[in-house]
Amino acid sequence: ANQDWSSLLDTLISLRSADPHYEIVQIDRMLNLALRMRGADKILNEGNLEGGLYNLTLAEGFAPLDNKSNQWREWARLYLIGASFWNVNPEQAVSYFSQLLLSAPYLRDLTGLTVTDRYRLALIQYGDKLAEAGDWCTAQEQYDAALSVSAAESEVAVKAEQAAEHCTNPYGTATATLEETQDVVGTSTPSLTPTLTIQGSGTPTPTLTSDQAILTLTPTQTTPAAVSSPTVETTPEPSP
Repeated sequence: ANQDWSSLLDTLISLRSADPHYEIVQIDRMLNLALRMRGADKILNEGNLEGGLYNLTLAEGFAPLDNKSNQWREWARLYLIGASFWNVNPEQAVSYFSQLLLSAPYLRDLTGLTVTDRYRLALIQYGDKLAEAGDWCTAQEQYDAALSVSAAESEVAVKAEQAAEHCTNPYGTATATLEETQDVVGTSTPSLTPTLTIQGSGTPTPTLTSDQAILTLTPTQTTPAAVSSPTVETTPEPSP
């Protein structure tokens, strides 16, 4: 009658130990009630989700749980699974806490963080992860969703604004960098300067040098035509 479920449970355990056969059906029914209500109190009021789940499991051993008890157990289960992904897989954390957001927004664990708190913080974690990977548009969606839960997050608002800017103009920074690179390359174009190299003591060979090739120009030498020897005609002397 006072809803002092822990004291009721202690009394029933002492009674069962004293005489296991005394009012078996009635005692089992009261044990089921005490365990079920103490489990609900731990889940809904104390934030002791694991303890509440344990009490509900024990209660089910005496009689089937009603729909309300099964609902409390499902809430605690989803919360604990979502918390297991904390700081490890924020996308999964968002998925699990979003399922609880409408039905149990103020459910909490022993850390004091409610479902609403967990959902908002998981969204921010997920947005940061996407931003780091360069997926700015999806990151913006997570930041905006977090702001819809609590608009008093100035730091998140700045992140959302930056993500929106990158999402709208993803190539702005890259274009500026490319233009600067082109300017630098344009001013460093090497010039070609022809030089004349004298090789040995023979005929000079003009050579054009550059950063990539050396072109040697060898002038063609013309062999002078042979000069024919003049023919001398002599007049024979008269014989005596």
